[in-house]
Amino acid sequence: VAFTVGIMSLMDTLFGIPMADIVEQIPVSDEVRQALVGRGGFFGELLKLSESIEQADEDTELVLPTLKELQISGDDMIELEMSAFQWSDSVVRYAI
Repeated sequence: VAFTVGIMSLMDTLFGIPMADIVEQIPVSDEVRQALVGRGGFFGELLKLSESIEQADEDTELVLPTLKELQISGDDMIELEMSAFQWSDSVVRYAI
């Protein structure tokens, strides 16, 4: 589910359509809809964490509180980031 939320999280920007309209047109679970439209639920919190990490150069205020709320340690976060980078690298290599 987290993967789906992450992949879909920028569809509104990509297509120039409000996220609420996108999730009306694509059959998604309530869990995914809640995360994408209102950043609600566990997967919405993960998405907020991801977005705050992406913007960490500008504002780090949300990273630590969100990690704490999700009960994710800094070490676990680094491990998750490394896994994500390795996965994306393997996808790019496969595509080439």
